[in-house]
Amino acid sequence: LAPGGILLACTNHRGITVEQLRSHLQAAARSAGCPIRRLRTLPTAGDHPPPPGSSGRLKSVLLEA
Repeated sequence: LAPGGILLACTNHRGITVEQLRSHLQAAARSAGCPIRRLRTLPTAGDHPPPPGSSGRLKSVLLEA
């Protein structure tokens, strides 16, 4: 990712938490030598509401280099 670039990472996988997704993105950026300026977890979209008592399956993270 070029400096100033933006990456949107999303997953519906039940086996990964948003914290794990963020951790994977941070590790990949470190491995690639890409400094992260901002890493932000995005709210769940209205068309993918989580079931009651759950954080839901859709996880979205915005990374800015």
